[in-house]
Amino acid sequence: MPHGYHLIDPYLLKRILIGIIYFMSASVVCLFVSVIVHKAYTESMENLINKIKATYIPMISRKLIDDSYELRRPARKVETEAVADILIDMLASISGDMEKQLKRLASGLGIVEHYRKMAGSKASTRRFVAMEKLGFLRLPELKPFYHEVLRTEGNSGVIARTVLALSLIADSEEDIRAINDVVKNPLFMSSKFTEYLYTNVIKSFRNHTLEDTFVGLLARIETAPDIPVLVKRDIIEACGSEALYQARGVIIHFFDTFRDLPEMKIACIRALGKLGGEEACVIIKSCLGDGDWRVRAVDAKNAHLCPDDIAARLAESLHDENYYVRINTAISLSRLGHAGIEMLQKASNSGDRFTRDVSQYILRDMEIRA
Repeated sequence: MPHGYHLIDPYLLKRILIGIIYFMSASVVCLFVSVIVHKAYTESMENLINKIKATYIPMISRKLIDDSYELRRPARKVETEAVADILIDMLASISGDMEKQLKRLASGLGIVEHYRKMAGSKASTRRFVAMEKLGFLRLPELKPFYHEVLRTEGNSGVIARTVLALSLIADSEEDIRAINDVVKNPLFMSSKFTEYLYTNVIKSFRNHTLEDTFVGLLARIETAPDIPVLVKRDIIEACGSEALYQARGVIIHFFDTFRDLPEMKIACIRALGKLGGEEACVIIKSCLGDGDWRVRAVDAKNAHLCPDDIAARLAESLHDENYYVRINTAISLSRLGHAGIEMLQKASNSGDRFTRDVSQYILRDMEIRA
């Protein structure tokens, strides 16, 4: 290469670098200004919403006391959404006639109309918010609308909010079928979400004094070939979480039907452990020696619900090869009173190191808590 020859003119390179520096500096300034403007806008909107709420809360409270009081309909979008938040917060802690009155206000003040219109937006985020707000209002008259959205909506987030909204007001087989059509998709949300949906469903049926109707539907779900076993398991978990005592017999039938599936056996044991009863103890005793350590672990955890005579059987589980089974067994024995503590004291001198360690650990823990 000849002396003094350059591929790029250094003066041109210098001007390019200076231009890049100026551009980056201007970008940083613009970003900084935009952050300040956005922060100021957010704070001003928050202040405005707080002022609107401060205005409407006493007005709505007065309306609940004096139905003849004329409540001004929100004129702007921000007012409508602020009033919606007020009604949602109030509905979370009010029941009876006042709850019905608040729901009438949601329609009369244009809240429902506003969010139903938003639910037709092309933006999925707006549809998501609309279905979320409508769901919190728990309006039974919106059920046909929810069913239609579930048939036509393609966004999984919006579908999740819609099926959640439906679960809050479900009271029929049609509602259960619509919910199951969504949750049976293995790629949809999670098992915990399905369980949460069904806790809502059970509460809704209970509010309509339709517990027996739900139990009848549950019995049909047991043999439904189109509903995955894992969804059935989540429904059983929800029955236990919501203490649906009427479902105890059906849960026992589930246990017998799916006794070869550890996941279902675990769900049934958990549910029956929360519901109690002699039948629960029969199942718990039968599973102490199960071939799957997960079943044994859950079974041992619930064994303290049975009479003291189970202590001798539990003492055998202190020698289980699995740590979780041993620790759950020891905890259950500690809750069985004198008979269980006596077994732990005897096991604390065992020649089996693992049995001895877990027994001594639980006994020390009991002394600390005493």
